[in-house]
Amino acid sequence: MAKEIMAAASFYKQSCFFSPEFNELPTDVGKEVRAIAAVAAERTRGIVCVGFDSGNVFMEASGVENDSEYDEINARIIIDEMIEEKADFFKSLSEWYALFKTADGRKMKNAFLKSLPK
Repeated sequence: MAKEIMAAASFYKQSCFFSPEFNELPTDVGKEVRAIAAVAAERTRGIVCVGFDSGNVFMEASGVENDSEYDEINARIIIDEMIEEKADFFKSLSEWYALFKTADGRKMKNAFLKSLPK
């Protein structure tokens, strides 16, 4: 399964992208993901992506080519700290992904909805 980017933010361009593929997330959750990406980009002074890899949330940072001020080691430390700080949020996102974005999850969700009393 390929990585799916949910949000990306750039310190260089002072901008944030949110993939329309994830618009079905609750609005507040989408805002939180964008905020996490933006804060991480600012703190790492680079480009940060937040997304899913095999159903698990990932964050990664990078710098632009020839940016001598971007510190890859420090960026990794910052990202690791943010992942730990947001562990419960990211766990919930991974569970949402499993339920709404995978074939097995959709089957489980549909079976559950059919089992509810009418």
